[in-house]
Parts: sequence; C-alpha cells; structure tokens
Amino acid sequence: MVRSNDYSSASYTLSPDAHRIISIAIAEIRKDDTCFTTFRIYVKKLVDFFPMLKSDKNAIARVDKATDSLM
Repeated sequence: MVRSNDYSSASYTLSPDAHRIISIAIAEIRKDDTCFTTFRIYVKKLVDFFPMLKSDKNAIARVDKATDSLM
C-alpha cells in the first residue's frame, strides 16, 4: 500500500483503531476494481491483521467506537 500525503496527515486526527479500520479497508481495494463495492470488515479480520488486539478484552467495544467516529 502506498500512502498519499493526505492520508498521512489524516492519520494524526484518527484514533489508532480508526486508522486500523481504514488500513484494512484500503487493503481490500484492488487495482483492477472499476466500480464501488461494499466491503464488510469483521472484528476477527482486524484481530488477525493486528495481533495485539487478541489480548485486548475490549477490542469489540474499541472497534465499535472507532467505526462510530468514522461515520
């Protein structure tokens, strides 16, 4: 994944959990995608992608709060 300057500067205003969600969402996009697609990102995928969340008992609540902040 290549980050643009806008994405890098936006990362200062996002919580780490929101940043993780955005990173996974971007990783789902393929170069040959030509139309808008709805992606589902499950907490399990976040935990698999970011193993430090495995030991966090509040991971679901943190992800819920992060998704609310992104809306």
